[in-house]
Amino acid sequence: MEYNSFKNITLIIPELFLGASIISLILFGSSIVSNQNKNYPLITASISKLAVLILLFDIVFIYNNSFTYDNFSFTNSITQDNLSTQIQLVLLSTSIVGILITENYSKHQKMTSFEYTIIFLLSLEGLLLLCSSCDLISVYLAIELQSLAFYVLAGYKKNSTFSTESGIKYFILGSLSSGFLLFGFSLVYGYTGLTNFEDISKFVLNTSYDKNGLLDVALMFILIGLFFKMSAAPFHLWSPDIYEGSPSNSTIFFALLPKLSILVIFVRIFYSTFYDYACSYVEVISVIAICSVFVGSLGALMQRKIKSLVAYSSISHVGFMLIAFSALTDDGIQALFFYLIIYVLTSICIWTVFMSLNLKQYVFKKTSKHLSDLTYISVLNPILAVTFCTAFLSLAGIPPLIGFYSKTIVFLCAMDSSLYFLALASILISVISTFYYLRVIKSVYFEKTTNLKLYCNIDYSKAGIIMFTFLAFIYLFINPNLMSLVCYKIIR
Repeated sequence: MEYNSFKNITLIIPELFLGASIISLILFGSSIVSNQNKNYPLITASISKLAVLILLFDIVFIYNNSFTYDNFSFTNSITQDNLSTQIQLVLLSTSIVGILITENYSKHQKMTSFEYTIIFLLSLEGLLLLCSSCDLISVYLAIELQSLAFYVLAGYKKNSTFSTESGIKYFILGSLSSGFLLFGFSLVYGYTGLTNFEDISKFVLNTSYDKNGLLDVALMFILIGLFFKMSAAPFHLWSPDIYEGSPSNSTIFFALLPKLSILVIFVRIFYSTFYDYACSYVEVISVIAICSVFVGSLGALMQRKIKSLVAYSSISHVGFMLIAFSALTDDGIQALFFYLIIYVLTSICIWTVFMSLNLKQYVFKKTSKHLSDLTYISVLNPILAVTFCTAFLSLAGIPPLIGFYSKTIVFLCAMDSSLYFLALASILISVISTFYYLRVIKSVYFEKTTNLKLYCNIDYSKAGIIMFTFLAFIYLFINPNLMSLVCYKIIR
C-alpha cells in the first residue's frame, strides 16, 4: 500500500509541482497587492519570470521521472508513457516561448493584473493532466479545467468589446461541445459499465459488435466534441472570430497548445481503445479531414487580417493531421505527431514575428494587424522578412523546408492505406492554399505604400526564438532523423 501511494505521487510530480506553484504565485501576488503596492507592471513581470522558471523545473521533473514507461496510478486513471511524456515536454517548451514573446504585449496593453499568467498556468495544468489521462472521468475534468481557463483568457481585456464578445462566444460554444463530449462518454459508460480506457478496450475486444449501434452513436458524439476542441470543419466557426477578438497573447496560446493534448486523447480513444470499431468512424474522420482542408484553404483566401488568416490556416492543417490518422496505422500516427510538432514549431516562428511587428505610430494600440502592415519589412528588417516568409513557405509545403517533408509523409501514409482519393484531393486543395501563403510574401516584398512604416525594435528574447526556429526549418529538412526518432518513441 505504501509503495502504491508513493508511486501515485511520484507519477504526477510535474502536475503536483505546477499546482503547488500556482497556489504559491496566487499568495505571492495577493500579498503584494494587498499591501497597496501600485507598481502592478513590476509584479506582473516578476510573476511571468517565475512562471518561466517553474515550467523549466517541470521539464526537468518530467525528463527525470523514474516512472516513465507504461505506468498507471490512481486506479488506472493516470498513465505516464512515451506519448504523454513527449507531448508534455513539447507543451511546456511551447508555453515558455509563449510567455516570453507576449510579456511586452501585456505591459503595453495595460493588462497588468498578475492573475493572467496564473490563469494560463491553470489551463496548462489541465493540458498536462489531459495528456496523462486514460479514463473518461479524468479526461473530462482535465478538458473542463483547460477550457474554463481559456474562456477567461479570451475575454480578459475587459475594456475591449471584441475581447468580451470572444469570451462569451467561446464559453457558450465550448459548453455546447463539452455537452456533446459528456453525453458520448455517458453512452460509453452506459453500454460497457466502464470508464478506464484499458478496461473498455478489453471489453470491446471480447464482445461481439454492437448490433444496436449504441457505441456508434456514442463515438459520433465524442467525435463532435473533440472536433470542436481542435477546430476541425464544419465545427470551426468559433475559431476565426475568437482568434481575432481575443487579446493577441491569448490567441497565441489558443493556436498552439490545445491541439497537442486533444490529439493525444483522440489517439488514445479512437486508435488504442476503439480500434475494433474503426469501420464505424474512420469514414467520418476522412470526410471531416478533407472538409477541413477545403474550408481552411478557401476561407483563408478572403482574409486580410493576419490572425484570421492564421486561424483558417490552422483549420486546414488540422485536416492534414486527420488524414494521417485516417490511415489507422503506426506509421500514420507517427506522421500525425511529426506533422503536429512541425506545425507548432512553424507557428511559434510566425507568432513571434507577429508580436514583433509593432508600428511606432501605434505602439501596441492597434487591435489587429493587416497584410498591409507587412510592407517595408523587407527594407527595414530584411532578416525578419526572410524568416517570416520562410515560415509561411514551410506551412505551404515548399521544399527545401521541413513542412514539405511533413506533408509528404502524410500523403505517403494515406496512399499506403489505399486512401488514394483522400491523398489526391488534399494535394490538389493544398495547391490552392499555396496562394494565400504567397500573398503574404507579396505583401512583404512587392507591395509598396506611400507612407513609410516604422517598426519598434525587437527584444533579444524574440530575436533568439526567431533565429532558432529559422535554423530549425533548414536543419530538420536536411536531417529529419531527430524528429522522426522522437515521433517513433511517442507511439512505442
